[in-house]
This record gives sequence, C-alpha cells and structure tokens, in this order.
Amino acid sequence: MKDETSTLMPYYRNGLLYFPTKTVEMLHKNGLSKTIAQAASAGLSLDDEAEMQEVRSAVQAVLNQSAKDSAIYAALNNPETQFMLTGKPAYNA
Repeated sequence: MKDETSTLMPYYRNGLLYFPTKTVEMLHKNGLSKTIAQAASAGLSLDDEAEMQEVRSAVQAVLNQSAKDSAIYAALNNPETQFMLTGKPAYNA
C-alpha cells in the first residue's frame, strides 16, 4: 500500500502545490470545483487562501468517507500532506 499511497500524495515543487490526477478526481467528486481541480493538477499557489480552503474542505470530505486503512486516507492524512495544506506541523498528541 505504501507505493499506492505515495502516488496519491500531493507534492510541492517550484513554489506550487501539485496533486496527482487520481487524487484530484477524488477531490472533485467530493466538492472541489472544476476550476480548482484543474489548478490542483497544474499547481496551486499556497497564497490563494480561498482556493486552499476549498481544497482543505474537499480533502476533509474524502477523509471522512474513506476507510482509515485505505491508500487515499494514508496519503491525505499524512503529516507532510497536512503541513502542505495548512502550513502547520501535525501534532501527534
């Protein structure tokens, strides 16, 4: 599952946040607008708070309906992913 998880995780490159196609499709099915879904594939600016909030909401929707042992849950609930989405380190209390 680790290989599948890594193919679903977003990544940061050249100042933009990118989401893999399969992840974008899941986010779009869970409320991410078509425009922002396209931007998520092409690279999102972390400075656009409205876009990032919509992405975070769609991520939360996917997490809420995914099994905790699924690859998509592991990819989107990953501390690195959460840091990219929020700018805050994940705390495991």
